[in-house]
Amino acid sequence: MKRISIKAVLLSNITALLTEMILLPLLVVVLSLHVMPNVAGMSFDQGSAAITAALKASPWMKGLPWVVGISASILGGYVSARIAKHDELLNGALSALYVVVFGCYYLAVHLVGISVLKVSLRVTSQAAGGLFGGYLGIRVRQRKTAPSE
Repeated sequence: MKRISIKAVLLSNITALLTEMILLPLLVVVLSLHVMPNVAGMSFDQGSAAITAALKASPWMKGLPWVVGISASILGGYVSARIAKHDELLNGALSALYVVVFGCYYLAVHLVGISVLKVSLRVTSQAAGGLFGGYLGIRVRQRKTAPSE
């Protein structure tokens, strides 16, 4: 248990979660402005249906949550490694703990009609992102402590 820095894991989980919660809606708004059909002259219901259909048909909307989630996990892993200053890979991987917990909860509660493979891939990819963030933390620390020539 001494290898795990509780402070680093908690702060990195908060960092990754807030990053994802702030960045994803902003990017969805930007993307919706980009793919929005011409809704002039349509009723509110027709315009809403047209915008929803355009967003669901966009391949960007399918990949955007994955990219943002993995990026947030990499940032969280980096933050965890920098705060912990030891066992960076372990603490970096644990920075995606909230994804694992919510992924397991989602699988347990919504087992009918979901793709187990899709949820498993998302959880695994974000944990790998946290691990990579921890690796980046190691590299930065090594670069700062390397003797200059």
